[in-house]
Order: sequence, then C-alpha cells, then structure tokens
Amino acid sequence: MLGKIAEIIKLNIKLNLAYAVNAWGAFIVTIFQIFVFYYIWMAIYKFDSVINGITKDQIITYIILSRIIYTQITWGFIPKIGRSIHTGAITMDLLKPMDFQLFMFYERIGDFVAFASMTAIPILIICSLTLGIQAPSSFLTLVYFFLSLFMAMTLSFFVEFCIGLLTFYTNYSWGLQTFQEALVSLFSGALIPIAFFPGWLKTITNCLPFQQMSYSPVSIYLGIVKGPQVYETLAFQLVWIVILLVLSRLFYAFAIKKITVQGG
Repeated sequence: MLGKIAEIIKLNIKLNLAYAVNAWGAFIVTIFQIFVFYYIWMAIYKFDSVINGITKDQIITYIILSRIIYTQITWGFIPKIGRSIHTGAITMDLLKPMDFQLFMFYERIGDFVAFASMTAIPILIICSLTLGIQAPSSFLTLVYFFLSLFMAMTLSFFVEFCIGLLTFYTNYSWGLQTFQEALVSLFSGALIPIAFFPGWLKTITNCLPFQQMSYSPVSIYLGIVKGPQVYETLAFQLVWIVILLVLSRLFYAFAIKKITVQGG
C-alpha cells in the first residue's frame, strides 16, 4: 500500500515538473504580490513600529509566508475536477481501486512537494536576501510551525474537496475556484492579518475554518501565538480536520449520485 501511495505522489510530482510553466506562473505572481504587499505595509508602518501587537519585522515575514501559503492552498484541483467531468475522465477516476478522495489527497501531497521545491523555496531565498525574514524564536517553534502547516494543508484539502464536489452539480469549476480564492483570501488572514480585523469580523472568522489554513501556522512561526495558545491552535486545527473529513465524506456520498459526465 505504501508503495502505491509513493507512486501516486511521485507521478504527480513528475506531472508538475513537466508543466513547469505553471510553477513559473505561480512564482512570478507570488513574488509580485509579496513586493506589492510589502510596500503597502511599509507605508502603514511608516510612523509606528508596532501596530495591533505586530511589529514591522513580523509583518514583513507575515507577508512572505502568508502569500506563499495562500498560493499553495488555492493552487488546487477544483479546475481539474471540472476538466475531468467535461472530458469524461472522471469515470475512470471513480473506477480506480482506491477511494476517490484518498487518491486526490495523495495527489495533493505531490502538488505540495512540487510547489515547495519549485516555487516556495526559491521565493524564500529571494525574499530573505532582499526583504529579510525573521527567524523563529526556537527550534521547537519551527517544529510546531511545520506541524501546523501540515494540518493547514490537510484542512485546505478538505475545504477544496467540498467546494470541488459542487462541480458534480454545476459542471463548471471556474466560478467555484474564484469563490474559494475569495473566501480563503479574506478569512484565512492571507490578505490582512486577523489581528487587524474589527471585532465583529473576528467573531465570524473564529467560527470558520479558514484562519487555520494560513493565519495559525504563520502566527506560531512569528510567536504571535505562544505558550499554551500554541497547543490550543493545533487542537483547533485538528478538530476542524475531523469535522471537515466527516462533512466531506457525507457530501461525497450524496454528490456522487448527481454527477453528469459530458465528455468521453
């Protein structure tokens, strides 16, 4: 079983490497966004070194990490599901001797590995040399960050899977992809740190899973969340993963009965 999983991940990494133009596109867009956000926030911090408990050095690192994570969690498979429905390839995906959701999850791991090597690491190197990146306070903080990041990627998969299943009803993926990007951009803190949100918007955000996909791991890295709050944050991420796993399985059981294949 482990050999099959490794092959699925390896194959998807190779597919990403074969279409390097997509990686270059993600790289260019992300690096451009980082520098645009950098100059905007430097203007905001012109007369204050600390705003809402976040220092100027922290906001620089926050911009870099949050934009990289945002690109990854929105660089997903919703359009792929849409194309599969239009071409009829979805029938073969559903007939594979492996659960469809599990298969998509392993493919997503391959996407993440390819993205990390082709986009995230080069961006981190460039930004560390030009803008500067704040180092974590300790090695343990870095461990918690990677653990939180893994759970954030897992959580983003379930969110995307649930939204992607809507293509079984609509047969169109572009609008759903845009809808997902808008939700994640606002409520994950990728656009504006949640610490800057007004009280009413914080209340809404705290009731949704999106902040666990970007704000939580970055906050752990920067020490915005520390001490017992780190364990609370990791626990919240785990709870949301379980909730969305159950919801996605239930939704999949209903959606699979509604699929209409256009191609093939």
